[in-house]
Amino acid sequence: MIGHREALSGSFPVDYAASRLAFLQLSSARGAKTACFTHPERGPSGELLATDVARFGPEDAESLLIVSSGTHGIEALCAAGIQAALLKLGMQAKLPGGVALLFVHALNPYGFAYLRRTNEDNVDLNRNFLDHSGSYPDDAVYSEVHPMLVPEEWHGASRAEAEARLARYVAERGARALQAAVSRGQYSHPDGLFYGGRKPAWSNDVWRTILRRFGGTARRLAAVDLHSGLGARGACELISGAIAGSREYELARRWFGDDLVFPGSTSTAPAAQGFLGQTLREELPDVAGALVVAEFGTVDFATILEVLRADNWLHARGSGRASPLWDEIKHAMRAAFVGEEAEWQAAVVDRAAAIVRNAVAELPRL
Repeated sequence: MIGHREALSGSFPVDYAASRLAFLQLSSARGAKTACFTHPERGPSGELLATDVARFGPEDAESLLIVSSGTHGIEALCAAGIQAALLKLGMQAKLPGGVALLFVHALNPYGFAYLRRTNEDNVDLNRNFLDHSGSYPDDAVYSEVHPMLVPEEWHGASRAEAEARLARYVAERGARALQAAVSRGQYSHPDGLFYGGRKPAWSNDVWRTILRRFGGTARRLAAVDLHSGLGARGACELISGAIAGSREYELARRWFGDDLVFPGSTSTAPAAQGFLGQTLREELPDVAGALVVAEFGTVDFATILEVLRADNWLHARGSGRASPLWDEIKHAMRAAFVGEEAEWQAAVVDRAAAIVRNAVAELPRL
């Protein structure tokens, strides 16, 4: 078994293509059974885009742990790096009897490849998992701030006016009110931030297929969706959407510990609809399941909002890859969602490894 320093070396990818190749090579070399879900779009160099799955452990395992990356595409620069390091550390070789481990690499491969948080339709995948046949949440709060967030030009009079209006908004209502208005999710502005879409995204369908195909025979299913961005730099929030007192809540506490936080209250994440976590109940109602988001902190919300606005403007107003601002904005996006320093990478890998070890140890004890 290799050491921690060796596991970190080269694990955090430079881009989607390198990450996918490393994931497939590491998984195959360690005896995984793999599956590939090919995306209908191509990458920036014409490369194939896909969500890849690697499964370890017995076929008839009653307990399954899923570790997923890239729900918010660019965040896989962190999350896929963690997955690679876990494979190098041999997490798949330390499974108790009756436990299987499933890695899902790049649930949103388009966003990963194009260094976007959103998918090919500007959809925030973690606002897309709701009933699209019903009515959508009221977007009045977001609609008020939308013109300030998406100016016609990134440098110039319209941007200056937008910044002045945002400053007045924060002065009158507070930064937390702005964060809630922006990030709760919205369904009426396809060119805006945190857009949840008007139909299930490709990645939504793929995730549900993965749950049914690989989780349908389990009795117990724990899932960790790896994210980065919010929170103190290098720290980890374990975020649960479970209702206090529910069976899912009790399972989440048992498998992931007592330091869970909850959107809109104890977490830096906002209360919103369309989260990935509810799919366990919808697709596998007879399986004892719980999903948590492991959010690894990078920079403050103000910085994240700034780079997300810039990236959103680049694709909605700024001519995308043809824009002279492309490199500048994409560099800022990378810096906002993954730490380049060895200390940060070591901290997030250590925390992720502890989460996985605890979950696989507790799963069979139910």
